[in-house]
Amino acid sequence: MPQLPALDKLLPLAPWLCLALLLPLTQLLAAWSKRQVVRALGWWGVPLTTGWLGVPVHEASHLLAAKLLGREVVRVRWFAPDADSGSLGGVEWRPGQGPLAWLAILTVGVAPLAGGTLALRGLLLGAALATDLPVPAMPQGADGAAWQAAGLALLHWAQAATAALWSRQDPLAWSAVLGWWAVVSVAAHLTPSRPDLQGAWRGALLVAALVAVAVAGLQAAQIPWQDPVMHAVRATTWWLAPGLLLALPATVTVGLTATLLARLRGQ
Repeated sequence: MPQLPALDKLLPLAPWLCLALLLPLTQLLAAWSKRQVVRALGWWGVPLTTGWLGVPVHEASHLLAAKLLGREVVRVRWFAPDADSGSLGGVEWRPGQGPLAWLAILTVGVAPLAGGTLALRGLLLGAALATDLPVPAMPQGADGAAWQAAGLALLHWAQAATAALWSRQDPLAWSAVLGWWAVVSVAAHLTPSRPDLQGAWRGALLVAALVAVAVAGLQAAQIPWQDPVMHAVRATTWWLAPGLLLALPATVTVGLTATLLARLRGQ
């Protein structure tokens, strides 16, 4: 029987933990922030503040995933707030039948997580180009200390980039404010809705089974896979995590502001 990889070969786990913690934390804080906005401004507060930007990014992620998988898209509602149903937009598409359709449902359903995090990264790259301040490089190691230092460097970079933009003597200075608002808007609508994930459990089980079979096969053939996988995880995490990390304080700021406004209004 093939032996499972030793735990020490899977450590350190800092990149895994970074993404595993940041993604749900970003979504939880975004949900809390949206509740505070609704409390302060009513249901229409969300579509009129973050929804006009975050919802099209969300729906574009669904659309692109469906198109890449060769599925037929019937209708796209980029931004169509409906207070009665609570819907802000939607993509209607035909997944087909069978196991490949299960994978398509899973992929299209969770696509906003990937699309939103990539959009956040794009905002960071745009700030880097506008300020000539490159985003900090990926940590060379995978230990917790290296990733903590990288996170602090990223926060310092964000402060420097914001200050550099705001100090400009032209209208581009306002991109510092608009950029942070875009970060909040995209992060607020990363989470797949319940209809997005309807039926996705079949695809998730299929993916888990395929991964288990692949790992068992690689182990049986004595093919080293841990190092390439860890390198891919580090690279992917550093591509996705910076936007999520910077979205946290921005989202909390909006939530606290909305909370204060709600209290001033006696809500």
